[in-house]
Amino acid sequence: MTNNNTTSIDHPFRYGLYISAASIILMLITYIFNQYNSLFFGVLGWLVILIGLFISAYKFREEKLNGFISYGTSFRIIFLTALFFGLIMTVYTMLHFGVMDPEGLDQMMYEEQKKLAESGKITQEQFDSLKNIQENITFTWWGM
Repeated sequence: MTNNNTTSIDHPFRYGLYISAASIILMLITYIFNQYNSLFFGVLGWLVILIGLFISAYKFREEKLNGFISYGTSFRIIFLTALFFGLIMTVYTMLHFGVMDPEGLDQMMYEEQKKLAESGKITQEQFDSLKNIQENITFTWWGM
């Protein structure tokens, strides 16, 4: 077996970039076709992430560990890949909704509020409280 300590950061970072690139492309498609609240694109986005994490661990096992991986190593690789993916997507999401589509968040909140109001599953008081909370959320790095 090769020493995986030297390769345990560059591999997850590379696959975090791959997953981020696929997610960014998917996010741009939802932006172009105005499908932010689409169930199809939401599920597809999660599938891209989960399949990407699986492929990251699988490729690490095959390329670096000669076909054997322990649970701890697998967990570490998936965790680091997800961490790099999360950091990259946080930066991109801030850029996307801060520069490219500043009205996108308001539009998404409006659509969700409309769906919730039409469903009738909550009282008017709960709806007003939720709407007030959403309107007071500021666009910050930790809020995203």
